[in-house]
Parts: sequence; C-alpha cells; structure tokens
Amino acid sequence: MKKKHLVCAVIAGLFLLGIVLPSGAAAVESSAVESVAEVELPASVVWFVEAIQRLPSDEPVAKGTQGYNNYQTQKDHWLGWLDPRLSRGTYPRKNVATSEASEIYNRIVEPKMLLWLIPAAGVSADLVAAMNQAASGHTRLASKSAAIRRIVPWDVLEAALLARESQE
Repeated sequence: MKKKHLVCAVIAGLFLLGIVLPSGAAAVESSAVESVAEVELPASVVWFVEAIQRLPSDEPVAKGTQGYNNYQTQKDHWLGWLDPRLSRGTYPRKNVATSEASEIYNRIVEPKMLLWLIPAAGVSADLVAAMNQAASGHTRLASKSAAIRRIVPWDVLEAALLARESQE
C-alpha cells in the first residue's frame, strides 16, 4: 500500500474509532466525553468520588511526572479517572459510567494511585507496609498494582473509607 493511502486509511480508522474529529482535530474532549457526561454515575462511584474528595491530598509534583498522567497529585488523578465528566484524563472514559467503584479499583494499573489512596484512606500501617513490600517485588505496573490489591482488596479499602467517614 502506498504511503498516501496508508495515511488516509489510518486517519479514516481513527475517525471511525472517535479518536479524530472530521476536522482532523484530536478528540480529547469530544462528543464521546459529552455523551458520557449525560449518563449518571453509579451510586458506588459517586460515594467513592466523595470519599476521595475528603482525603488529604498528596504533595503536588511537576506536570508530566511519570505515573501522574495530566495531574499533579494522585488525589487529582483518582478524581479525574473516576469522573469522566471532568474531561481531565488522557482519553475519554467510556465505561466508568456503568462500572461500580470496586470494578474501577480492580482495574487501576498505575500503582502510584493505589500507593497514595490506601494509606490516605486509613488502612492499617501493617497492611500498608505489606503492600509496599509486595509492590517492590515487581517491575511492571500491572503486576505491582495486582500485588497491592492482593494485600489490600476492595473490601478492606472500602471498610477503611467507611470508618473514616463515620469519624467525620
């Protein structure tokens, strides 16, 4: 296939996938995000967002720091990831609006998000130490995150957030 035809085919494919708008502009905050904004989030996600909003923030880092995406804190990273209506992610979230908070927690690949959230939520120091040790034994992001979740599954995190909420 000639280079010109290949480029046209790629652009057409990206257009069909909703990544490129007809004008050729990137669809970072396109109609895909707007249509998700019209969908109501599940109650568990709304609760999770509110719980994270109440947590103390981590120290801001420079924009572009690896593991922080377009954010300066992991708290902001979580809030942007959980609420696609904020349009702050690298790409539009198409399935967050129908996912439960536990499913989202279990899909997180960036370990820095978990390494901030779990201690901030008030999970016991023993589990935090075990989680840090488990994560340090892996090099791949997905493996680190899976190791963390084996030590601190959703029900443990949820219980810590609920206990914190009842103390406020």
